[in-house]
Amino acid sequence: MSNEDAKRYWKEGLGQEMAYYDANIKKDIEIEIKEKQLKKLLRTGKFSKAKLREVIDLEPAIFTILYNRNKLD
Repeated sequence: MSNEDAKRYWKEGLGQEMAYYDANIKKDIEIEIKEKQLKKLLRTGKFSKAKLREVIDLEPAIFTILYNRNKLD
């Protein structure tokens, strides 16, 4: 592998890693915002779990975690 090949490989790899990192940050922010929305809606007591799932619009596993963490007992 030439020096140029090594530099290109490093640059491409780092670019892919940064894109993955940025995507994860965006997803974390989205989940945080939706969790705040879920908390507000849970406090009203007006919505069923099924309706909340529909309104919050997250993957089922993530919704379940957030719901269980924030539900009012």
